[in-house]
Amino acid sequence: MRYARFIISSSSLLFAGFILFISLSAGNSRMIANRDDFDSSEKHFYISQTILPDHVAYPVLMTLDKAKLKTASPTQHVYLQIEYAERRFVYAQKLLEKQNSSLALTTLTKAQKYLLQAAREALQPEMLPEIRVFVLKKLEYYALESTKLQSSFIDADQVTLNHHAQELRMLKEELQRVVSEN
Repeated sequence: MRYARFIISSSSLLFAGFILFISLSAGNSRMIANRDDFDSSEKHFYISQTILPDHVAYPVLMTLDKAKLKTASPTQHVYLQIEYAERRFVYAQKLLEKQNSSLALTTLTKAQKYLLQAAREALQPEMLPEIRVFVLKKLEYYALESTKLQSSFIDADQVTLNHHAQELRMLKEELQRVVSEN
């Protein structure tokens, strides 16, 4: 009885995997065939590359990231937000290389939002001074990186980026003040 259940379960799992493979392969070949009419909001499937926001599996990764954030301690929360911001900066650069500036803009603003939130949390009285220093260094570094990327966007998109950059500057100044007082 156990052996039969094992065979049926294994067969079902293999069949489901086969169907998934066929579905993803068909979607990938459709994407390659329609390369001329590229849509930045369209999700794609590709193998052996970093999973960028244009990948079909990206929402799964975002869900995992959010779950990690929800279960993290306040200190871990700050570090995770910095990590997520760093990843999104890299993703934005790669999306710009792929000529997908609209998704790169969204990704870059998400990176900036993670940095903003990490800076706000680092300013909380219960945060350790070394965490504040860490966040301050990251804000300084990514202020420069954002400026480099910003020239890749059209003027209308730069308004959004400038708004976040201004918020980051204000928080950086506040963090500098708090760090120097300690």
